[in-house]
Amino acid sequence: MAIRDRIQELEDCPHPLAVKSLKYDAALGIFGLVEDTAVWSLDNQDHFEPPAAIAPIQKEIDYVVEGKNKAYMECLVSNILVCCIAEEKRAIQNGSLHKNEIIGHYVEPARLSLRFETELSCPVKYKYEDHMLSGVPDYVLWYNTKASMSTNLVVVEAKGGEPAFGEAGSQVVAYMGN
Repeated sequence: MAIRDRIQELEDCPHPLAVKSLKYDAALGIFGLVEDTAVWSLDNQDHFEPPAAIAPIQKEIDYVVEGKNKAYMECLVSNILVCCIAEEKRAIQNGSLHKNEIIGHYVEPARLSLRFETELSCPVKYKYEDHMLSGVPDYVLWYNTKASMSTNLVVVEAKGGEPAFGEAGSQVVAYMGN
């Protein structure tokens, strides 16, 4: 490839844009989203019993770990996600149905998949220019097939301590917009 062709190829590529570099409002703006504060308050009907496997593992983690930082939070989130997804997969194998209190009838368990630190990217317009938004969230979950992943994606960023929602929120919005 000639140097001139390579230069043209690089000029045609969108500017890189790291998910972690975005502020919350910018992440909302890129995808034309508006914050809905009602989403963040859960009613009793939104609370579910956690899988039984979570509590004993959590006890062990708290017994041996000192300090609550990002790594501790990742350990907790990993424990919760793995136990919940394992319970769903067992329910599928057993042919079990779940009672959904909101819609009032039984539904099949979700066919969930989980990946750790998976690179995600998508082209976006930011400040009137083409960019390639990219990052590596801690967890990526989806249901059904990888082919339909883009419409069924949930991304989780574990944060240590109690940071402002803006840092984690902007990353989640940017990944979800992907």
